[in-house]
Amino acid sequence: MKILFIEPRFYFERLISIEDLIIKGHEVRFGVPVVITSLKSFCEQYDLVVTCIEHSAVSRRLISYCNYLGLNTVLIMDGTYEFSNSHSNPYLKKIKFKLLHSNKFTYVFSIDLMMKGYIESLGSKFVGYCPRHANPIKKMKNLTNDKILLTTANSAYFDEFEFCSLIRLLTKIIDYLEKSNIDYSFRIYDKRVINELNIEQNKNDINEGFQETLLKYSHVVSTPSTIINTAVEANIPTALLLYRDAPITQPAGWIISDGVELNRTFISFLSKSSDRMNFQKRFSLDSNIDACKTIDDLVCGNENESISEHINKDYLNLSIEYKVRLLNTFNWFKSVISKVKKK
Repeated sequence: MKILFIEPRFYFERLISIEDLIIKGHEVRFGVPVVITSLKSFCEQYDLVVTCIEHSAVSRRLISYCNYLGLNTVLIMDGTYEFSNSHSNPYLKKIKFKLLHSNKFTYVFSIDLMMKGYIESLGSKFVGYCPRHANPIKKMKNLTNDKILLTTANSAYFDEFEFCSLIRLLTKIIDYLEKSNIDYSFRIYDKRVINELNIEQNKNDINEGFQETLLKYSHVVSTPSTIINTAVEANIPTALLLYRDAPITQPAGWIISDGVELNRTFISFLSKSSDRMNFQKRFSLDSNIDACKTIDDLVCGNENESISEHINKDYLNLSIEYKVRLLNTFNWFKSVISKVKKK
């Protein structure tokens, strides 16, 4: 099977094992040429066309054209689906793009079991998988004392109202934990949130990957994020912060909103209520699912003979985006290396 991955290899290696696909005999290609004389001939070489950044200009045009050709297209989501991100993200609003809505895919790989019905209602086939970066470390330590991790998604708010609601809710929780002498730490990267909550550097646990950090905590409290799925899969009591009215698709056993009575909630939370633990586990995705085997099993679509070359125009400009993305990735590595040298 020949597979075209639209984005650079770096993006997909965080999600699936590319080496496994190669070992199984699949021919894989990453990115698109700057110049394509026949887009039809280029696309028809492949049995699957795969993207993990559905809103990029290259992905939007190429997936649309492959759908027109009748080729199988795949979206591998890099984390959880967030309704607010899809509908309120300033950049997505600017380009008038809604995640999962603006393009149709044959298959959608998602970590959210609660998304299955929704994805299928959009005309795609749901494939449950756990991104490699979200897999928990299986050997969890037995902690002798409770310690709560308060964390957020990298983009936890999309307007001033959401920011104020989030800060108000986190402040309420922090006050409760302080008065109750419950041990906790943060894992927050957003500088505005850090400054607003006056989080001290030694209280912000950001020096290791999330999987390694998770080993030090008995409970997790988070905004909507793939973190929720990782914590639930690790069988850790997990609470979801609710500070907006958008739908949620994540399996946390506890919900903390501005109106809840925290003492009652935390008694259940800290005692690891078996009913709630069973509920959140019921909707978690088994991280042992082999995404590459699933790709291996996908059936190729039929060729559509009624084809137009109209999308070839402007393709040079679109292909340049891929080259720029590669350059940005290279510059990111250079920046990290420079910082390490300075330290």
